Amino acid sequence: MENWHPNIWRDEEVMGLHYIVDKPWEKRVASDGVGGHLGRDGKTHGWWWDVWGDWVGKRRDDMQLVGIAEELVAEPLSQDENKKQCQENKEKGLPVPIPGRDGKPH
Repeated sequence: MENWHPNIWRDEEVMGLHYIVDKPWEKRVASDGVGGHLGRDGKTHGWWWDVWGDWVGKRRDDMQLVGIAEELVAEPLSQDENKKQCQENKEKGLPVPIPGRDGKPH
């Protein structure tokens, strides 16, 4: 939304997000900040991971529940996996530039 509607998007006013295309829990955001289908959703996918970390932290006394939930989300990236993912993102040309009104990247 931020990329397509910057005139109405305000990070501090977001109350909820519906992840329509890529689900942030399926893939970690690497250190390059690239996330989502076109690579432009790293910030909002990062928000999901922040909330996930808080959720897990508050439930460390119920490792059975945490263990079940952890089976449904991507594992943390090792340093090598992070480096590889950043390189793959670069090779794919991510993030894809946002086209302007004239159809050219801005």
